[in-house]
Amino acid sequence: MRAPAGHGGWPRLVDLVRARLRRLPTAGIPGIVHRRIGPVAASMLIVAGCVSACGPSSDGGPAPVEPGVSSDVQEVPEPAEGAQGGGAQEEPTTDVSESDPAAPDAIQVAGIPPADEDASTTATGAGAPPQDVAPGPIARDAVLRVGVLLPLSGAYAATGRELFQAVEMALFEVDADRVELLPRDTASDAEIARAAFLELAAEGASLVIGPLFAWTTGAVVPEAVNRGIPVLGLSNDISVAEREAWMLGVHPRGEVHRILGHAIEEPGQRVGLIVPESEYGAAVAEAYQLAVPPRNRSALIRYNDDSEPSDVAQQFVDTVTGSANRPGDAILIAARGNALRAIAAELAYRDVAPDQVRYLGLSSWRTSDLQGEPALEGGRFADLSDEAFRQFAERFRRIYGTSPSRTAALAYDASAVAANLAGVEPGTRIARLQTPQGFRGLLGAFRLLTDGAVERGLNVYEVRRDGYSLLERAPARFAPAPQG
Repeated sequence: MRAPAGHGGWPRLVDLVRARLRRLPTAGIPGIVHRRIGPVAASMLIVAGCVSACGPSSDGGPAPVEPGVSSDVQEVPEPAEGAQGGGAQEEPTTDVSESDPAAPDAIQVAGIPPADEDASTTATGAGAPPQDVAPGPIARDAVLRVGVLLPLSGAYAATGRELFQAVEMALFEVDADRVELLPRDTASDAEIARAAFLELAAEGASLVIGPLFAWTTGAVVPEAVNRGIPVLGLSNDISVAEREAWMLGVHPRGEVHRILGHAIEEPGQRVGLIVPESEYGAAVAEAYQLAVPPRNRSALIRYNDDSEPSDVAQQFVDTVTGSANRPGDAILIAARGNALRAIAAELAYRDVAPDQVRYLGLSSWRTSDLQGEPALEGGRFADLSDEAFRQFAERFRRIYGTSPSRTAALAYDASAVAANLAGVEPGTRIARLQTPQGFRGLLGAFRLLTDGAVERGLNVYEVRRDGYSLLERAPARFAPAPQG
């Protein structure tokens, strides 16, 4: 979206956002912030689709189940993506925005289908290609009240403020003028979060963005479900998801399914797994066991912080039945950084040759320094697209002077989706949120499923000598959504 002529362009947007943010209290319960959405905004929202679920890029990903440097469980967003390992060169797609994707002001936001589209259709809806859409009939006096539950005080206040900035930025960029934001502080405390939600419910909130953490989300979701108020949570702990309460934070399950679906081509192929002993490792192992039949599993090896890479590699070789270097087999290494490089080198030293056995990885590979380790060259990993995120990050820096985390992109997308529900009849909002085509967001396409799960599109990248490159884009359409 380009800034309207005669309105001062982006400098004017910067002034408006900064002026409005000065109205937000830095501690305690913030005041009510108003922003509403009109037909121009709705027409900018774009429906998209891709197949498969996917997970976060660790460089800036949030999340309760995210591999970390000193801990394998992090709910706090990491720093925004920088120059990491010779980043992939992605060409802009032509169906992402109404305006030229290469233009400085072109933006990509989440959207919904036309009002007269049958959102319950899976045979045609799920297979529909990305498309620009116009708004359906809108009640001119309708105002959508959207609650925003974030940690605006305490240890994570800076994170909460960043996420609220992204929420407001989305409304400005889609020219929203019929949404009323009701921000409330959770202070990262479950009881405070629950009380804040009950206050929002009493004030007539129709939808809630947040909370951020699993423990605060778990206190809010049962209350929201009982009252029929949809939740777009920012945690990726799927254990707290419910019908009409979606966790937008990305989960490693999707990454595992995407990379294995890409790599497994023959019925007899075997795939091994090396994972850390952690909550993250448990989530990866569970996804692996769901995706790979027992007869195709060569070995599942868990390691901890005290494990020697040489011991991990030797245990893998000793566990595999027959040759661990059988051509066509693969090994998924759910590690990052020094551990990833060392384990890969030790495997290659023990003749698990990367030119015979495909080395596979997850988003944690993207933030690892992959250069200089020959064993990883030619390896492949699954991760989100970052093209739209890079554009968003640049706009965010121009406005706020700081680099956003990927969790901020989740908050932005949640806000854009919520904004386009203004004027939609309450009885049809859930169907709109669950449109089979899904939405195009800053981290790629995603879709809200009926059981509270979030399905995401995911690219496959290949490791090169000087970094990595895009090998296979996420599929252009979602598969038919599971029923029930």
